[in-house]
Amino acid sequence: MLRLIGFGFKLVFFSAVVLVLSHIVRWDGKTVSDQVRTGLAQAEHVTATSQWLPPILSPVRSWASHLLGDARSGNRRSSASESANESGDTVAPSERRKLQSLIQHSR
Repeated sequence: MLRLIGFGFKLVFFSAVVLVLSHIVRWDGKTVSDQVRTGLAQAEHVTATSQWLPPILSPVRSWASHLLGDARSGNRRSSASESANESGDTVAPSERRKLQSLIQHSR
């Protein structure tokens, strides 16, 4: 148990040292963290612009685009319902009476 706690402490200490040093150490006029940030931004740009995918990932891509489309349409519907609720739309009086009678009946 003490070994596990010691390992955790060493891991946290090492991570803190790496984070601090990455903000202090300069390389080519930039800190290491800035270099990493720039490298990741370029990698994301290359990944976003490349259309090449291995054949195995093609179904995953189509599934993800379908899922994204569903999320966007659900967001539009949700925004529309929120704006309708904010505009003061109320329940029809006949529906209100039915609901009230149902509540009274259930008591």
